[in-house]
Order: sequence, then structure tokens, then C-alpha cells
Amino acid sequence: ITLSVQLVQVVILLLLKFVVASEDDAVVVVKTLAGKIAGKIEETKLYGISVQKFLNIYYAEAPVGKLRFMKPQPRKPWKGRLKKPDDTPISCPQGVRVPYIMTEDCLILNVWTPHPRPKSAAVMIYIHGGGYTRGTAGSFDGHSFIAAAGGDVILVTINYRLFDLGLLVTRDESVRGNLALFDQRLAFKWVHENIKRFGGDPKEVTIFGESAGSGSASSHLLGSWPYFQRSILQSGSITFPIGLVDMGTAKNMSEKFLRDVKCMNDGNVLECLQNLGTEEIMEHYRTTEYSMSKNFLLPVIDGAFFKELPEKILQEGRHKHIDLMIGVCEHEAFLWHFSNLQNSQTTEFYINYFQRILQLEVGGFSENVHKKALELYEPKCYQNFVEAFRPTIELQTDKYWSCPTTQLARSWSTQSIGKNVYVFRFSYSPPLDMLVYYPQGTFGFAAHASDVMGTFGFPINNTRFPEEDMVMSSRMVTYWTNFAKNGDPNVGITNITYNKEEFQKLPDWPKFTDSNERYLKFKELHEVGTGENLRQMYCDFWNDPEEFTRKNPVSSGSWNVWLAIIITTAVITVVVIILYASLKYCRRKPYTTLV
Repeated sequence: ITLSVQLVQVVILLLLKFVVASEDDAVVVVKTLAGKIAGKIEETKLYGISVQKFLNIYYAEAPVGKLRFMKPQPRKPWKGRLKKPDDTPISCPQGVRVPYIMTEDCLILNVWTPHPRPKSAAVMIYIHGGGYTRGTAGSFDGHSFIAAAGGDVILVTINYRLFDLGLLVTRDESVRGNLALFDQRLAFKWVHENIKRFGGDPKEVTIFGESAGSGSASSHLLGSWPYFQRSILQSGSITFPIGLVDMGTAKNMSEKFLRDVKCMNDGNVLECLQNLGTEEIMEHYRTTEYSMSKNFLLPVIDGAFFKELPEKILQEGRHKHIDLMIGVCEHEAFLWHFSNLQNSQTTEFYINYFQRILQLEVGGFSENVHKKALELYEPKCYQNFVEAFRPTIELQTDKYWSCPTTQLARSWSTQSIGKNVYVFRFSYSPPLDMLVYYPQGTFGFAAHASDVMGTFGFPINNTRFPEEDMVMSSRMVTYWTNFAKNGDPNVGITNITYNKEEFQKLPDWPKFTDSNERYLKFKELHEVGTGENLRQMYCDFWNDPEEFTRKNPVSSGSWNVWLAIIITTAVITVVVIILYASLKYCRRKPYTTLV
């Protein structure tokens, strides 16, 4: 994963060269509450639209020294001093090498606006993903995004502290986690107070994110209320099984970091941590292999940001009632297993691998549940190793992503009366852009993060991408920005620029309601359409495996067929072995007569 993340940072920088203008771009100045900020005016080379970009705007004081492992503090104003344009992306410390400035003084945000500056445009704040361990706002360029949106939306991307610096929990609870979420909240506050000066409407703000960024955005639905009016969640929620951990688990997972930096047994842990040099922290990041079962930090119920379980708050409707868009990639769990492709590409390996994963997920249930899971997920035959790999990916995607997505949408549509809910399933496997995430390729799977570059319009106006990628991306940006502007992806721009008329009009995206659970399917261009009851049978199973199996007994026919396949395979194997041995004997016999 480390290699793939490094690759994506480099590739994105290369992609930007296709959309940015010359080095002689005009400078523009905005006066914020903190001071004057200079930006640049650049052409997008798309639809004749230009943008203004303001990069590396500090929204918080450097979280170092006495401010390390503390809640972020607003950046002090710079009096009369102009903050000059700086295009070099800044990233927070992380365990991968990136072509950026890596520093603890990393709490910055970037603002992209149309040019000329609008008067009251909708604002979209993006929270990057990366498992709370890596990523940066600088990876996401706004040129094509602003242009494809018709030039009337503002994009903001934000940095926040990562992994131990952002989520550490100590035994003495002098550090209680969730600092990454507090960073994000302060960035929202900065936008709320200043975005009007960039031509944005502080009362029309949408927060959105992917993966950990989506989990973060969902966390703010339970708080941070004054700062946004809509939200888009892509492949993550705080309510997912992998959304947060309890305090005890977080403390255990923090111990390796505390040992590595020699603060584990210090009498004053917080003081020890605050006296560390940045290089000591970076050395830990560089030499640590992160594992979800050992040291993978997540948000916690800390009594400050979260006072109760998010599920309880949602069930009782004590959240901000807003328009919500939420979606999932069809094969999210490919993320967890793609490294196996380096070890084997044989059918037998993945058949056995699925059995291990199945035991991991249903081993604590009855034998009938195990049989029912086989009935649901195991195909009757395997044409190749990819089809043998598929059951593992589908099973864990359902359990950890697809079904929780539907459950959240269902809860939201029930609790937030009068608000719009839209659900999507991304089943399109981009042929180029995902190779940077998955060096072995995606083998036709719509893997975790498959939707990210399309969301930001990277394939638009970029000849390195196939034409179909460009069209798919244009549709996505239009849907996303329509939703941000109107609370409805169908209202606003309804046609995209494309030379084939049949693909110009956006397909209608139906609402998801408690009585009609419809969703939009992003597939090949000629297959984009709607569906109902996303993975319902599978989700009913995962909601209560024992109860589902009791109400839907294992089919004796299908079970017998499965047993028959095993028995037949065994018999054929035995026959082949016997024949082979017989042939070997026959070949040897003439030689034995010569002795």
C-alpha cells in the first residue's frame, strides 16, 4: 500500500500538468479575517472557464511543542503582511514518501473558485481519505472540477493530522484521540467565517469525503452543525463496522508508538510527547507496518467529540437533518486482498482463501449459517482465478460497506423527513487511473477508491484517459455539484458536453425513500441506470445470520449439488491418479522384462 500511495501522489502531479496554465498566471488578492492572501488566476482549458486558486492557507497554529496532541488553535492574524502564492503542496507527517513539504505545521486548506469570482456560490469542502494514516489536500486539483460544474461552485480541500498525531489515545487519557476530527471542525469554521470573501455562500456548504474522509464527514453529521448544510459520503461512515474503536482498543493500539518514542513509561506522558522532535516521530512512521488488528487507530467515543455511540444518536434522530448522498463501490474489499495477487494467480489458491475468510466471518455462528453463506456466495463453478477471488471480495464488501451503506440511508430517510437521500453504487472499473492504487491491476473489479478521480474530473480534458472515462467523470462531477447547489443531483446542469448525443443527457437519479429504496448504478456508459433494494438478500443475512438462516433454510438441492460437486471432483481425481499410476506401470513393464 505504501508503494501505491507514493505512486498516486506522483501520478496526480503529472496529471496536473495537463490542465494548468503557464507560470505567468495573474495574481489575485483576497482579504480574510486572518490577513491578505494571494492566489493565482489560471485557465482550465475546458469550456473557456478560468479559476482562481489559493493554496496553503493556514487555518490553525502549528500543532507542535505545547500544542502537540492538543485541540487545534485558530491561526493568529498576520497584520498587513501579504501571504504570497505558494504552489508546493504541504502534507502532514505520514509513513510514505510524498513529493510535498512534510511538516507538523500542516493544518492548511486550499480554495478553488471560478474566475471571475462569483457573488454567492455553493461551497464544497473535501476531506481526503487514506485510512487516517496518509493523504493530503494537495493531491486534489480543482481545475476540471470547477469547469465541469459550470463555473458556479467553490471547492475547498483540507489537511488534518494523521495517525498517532491525530488519533492517539494514552493510558492516562491525557491524550484522548479524535484530534483529526477537531482539526476538520476548525477548518469548517474558517470556511464559514471567510468563504464569503472568496465569493462563496457560507449557508450553502456541502462536506464530502471518501473512505476515512467519508467516515470523518459522517462524524460531523452528529456535531459541527453550524458549518454545513449537505453531505456526500463515499465508501465510509462512522457507523460502519470499521468506523471507530472503543477507548480500550485505542489505548492498546497506541502502545507501539509510545514505546518507539520512549514515552511509554514516562511519569508525564503528555509532556514527554510534546518534547519529542519531529524526526523521532517520523522515524516511527517510516519503520512501522500498520495493521488493522494491531495498531490501526480510528476515532473513539472520547466524551468530547463523541459523547455516545453514533448508532444510538442516529437511531434516535439526534443528528443534523440534511440532504444526504451516500454510495459504495461494488468491490470495496479488493483493497484488503489485492496484495495476494503478488503471491498467486491460481484458482485453487483463491478457493482455499475464500474458505479461510468465510471461517473468519461466520466461524462463531452455527454450521447452518456457514452453509447458508456458502449458498449465497460460492459460485457453482470457477472459470478462472478471478472468479475464485470474487466471493471473498463480495462477502466482505457486503458486510463492511454495502449493507451498512443501505442501513444508514434507510435510517436517514426515516429520521430526516422532508430531506433528500440519494444512493449510488459504483460498478465501473477505470482502466488507467486505479493502477496507481493497485499496481497489479484491478482485474475488472470496481475497487475501493475507484470513484475518486472521476469525482474530481481528473479524466476530463486529459488524453491519457479513454473517452469513456472522461464522460463518466463529467457525469459524476455534474451530479455531485448539482447536489451541492440544489440538494438534488438532477436539478441544475442536465447535459454534459460529448460528441455522442445519446450520452449527453444525465440519466435520472431517483430518490431513496423508506418505501422505495432505489439507487443509481454507475456502470459502462450504456448500462448506467437504476436499481432497487441494493444487495437486499445478502444484507438481510448479515443483519442477523442466525435468524435469516432459520427463516431461509439451506436449500437441500443446492447443498446436495455442492456436495455432489465435491464428491464428483474427488472421484475424478482418484480415477485420474489410478490411470496415471497404471500408465506409469505400463511404461515400465517393457523395461523390467529386459533385466
